[in-house]
Amino acid sequence: MAGINVDKSSPVNSGSYPIDSVASSGVTDSASQASITGEFTKSRYTGVAGDPIEIAYGYNNPDPDGAAYLLVGGNQISNTGQTVGFVDVIKISGSTTTINTRLIGTEKTNVQSCALEEVSCDIEFRDTNGDPIADSLSNLTASSGATGASGLVRPLVPQRYRLAITDGTFTVDDSGVVTPTAAADQADLILKKPKLSDNVEVFTSVDPKISTSQNILG
Repeated sequence: MAGINVDKSSPVNSGSYPIDSVASSGVTDSASQASITGEFTKSRYTGVAGDPIEIAYGYNNPDPDGAAYLLVGGNQISNTGQTVGFVDVIKISGSTTTINTRLIGTEKTNVQSCALEEVSCDIEFRDTNGDPIADSLSNLTASSGATGASGLVRPLVPQRYRLAITDGTFTVDDSGVVTPTAAADQADLILKKPKLSDNVEVFTSVDPKISTSQNILG
């Protein structure tokens, strides 16, 4: 992870988002059990839904033919029993990935999503018994109830999503939660609702009939 300055103590403005109510769920193996090593530069990334978010990390895959992937979502909002309703697996390179939160999960996404036909990914999804159920995001639709499997057709909405650096193997539990079998590191992506600026200038045009009438009367 040369060149990456990992400082997870950096202050992050999370606003009034109820962090305690959306603690990460699901359990993954420790970094020592993953085939790749890696770390996010922050434990929490925050931003406004609809804006681009830069995710910075460092990783190393000892397998010269191996790849690294970034899981976005796929988990469960704690204490609700509901999944976040979104999952994407992104093939990563370099030290950062900028996610366009308005386009991710669509065919116009700016990232190397494994859902795109032109992106070659070596990923696998298994059920809780360890049996393979899909070898691609598109084939994940065969797994009834899998998070986001009905189609990634909307942008990310304001809530908390999981981020994980992984080697591309995942488990799908009975509720549809997609969990990395072994994650090098995990972080949270917290999106907040956009706010209208208090300094909005409003311009209105004058009705030509009123303007003409005033000129005649004048």
